[in-house]
Amino acid sequence: VRSLEIAQRHPNSTEFKPIHAIAVLALAVETESIVSGGRGLVSSEDLTIAANNMKEYAEYCLDVEYADQHDLSAYLNNAAVLLRLCGRHAEIEQLLTRGLSRVADQPQLRRLLAMAFLGQDRPRKALEILDGDPDPENSIFRAELLGTVGDLNGALASAKAIATGNLPPRLQWLRWNIVGEAALQLGNKAELNSAIVGIRAIDQRDVAAALLEIRGEANAGNKDVARDRLIALASSLPDDLDMFSRRMLAEELRNQGFPEEASRLLEGKVDLSRLNSS
Repeated sequence: VRSLEIAQRHPNSTEFKPIHAIAVLALAVETESIVSGGRGLVSSEDLTIAANNMKEYAEYCLDVEYADQHDLSAYLNNAAVLLRLCGRHAEIEQLLTRGLSRVADQPQLRRLLAMAFLGQDRPRKALEILDGDPDPENSIFRAELLGTVGDLNGALASAKAIATGNLPPRLQWLRWNIVGEAALQLGNKAELNSAIVGIRAIDQRDVAAALLEIRGEANAGNKDVARDRLIALASSLPDDLDMFSRRMLAEELRNQGFPEEASRLLEGKVDLSRLNSS
């Protein structure tokens, strides 16, 4: 907050623009303003100004052939993240297509570029960017993209091929979730069960595992049982459930014909004006 206050005293200073932008991004992360539906302290206008400032500075660094690769990568990354939060995917594509030719190997920047293509409904171009990428998180994202374009067998095989030994819990969860989603749509009960077990090994109470089980019941023809379990799950949630899980469950409630229960789940917890797909 202190950095933000200092930067706001110099709104037209080139040197202070990235400081302002980074301070806004940090505050948005800390206060959950970047989470869709989050009740954070950073407004959409704040994010727009920060994105403009960070993009301008990143482009300036490219123009003057800024020598420090580490700093340049950070400026490009922060600009792309802020632009993504504003839904400005075409600008990310333009910035990173130029920037990636100037920095050393940067998996995060490749991933942000792939996300920019996905944000413009160009998933096959995103797949092309990540083809053969050895970075584990990029491999997981590529597996998810395969599911997006309808290659469910490819998504399942790609996710299963990613070794879990050194993956942090967040990436393990993403991998297992892709396995579960693909298995559901393919009717592969064995892989669905392995995904449920895998997610629960990370967190026994994870809502995603329960939802995979419930959707598996519905796919098996036990729709009444699945609906009863879904309502029971919604009724038993802790008050401090994280927003991502809360929204995931609310979406499933709406999909199963329980809009009122979905609204109750979000009431007082989510700022509906901030819902987005970023």
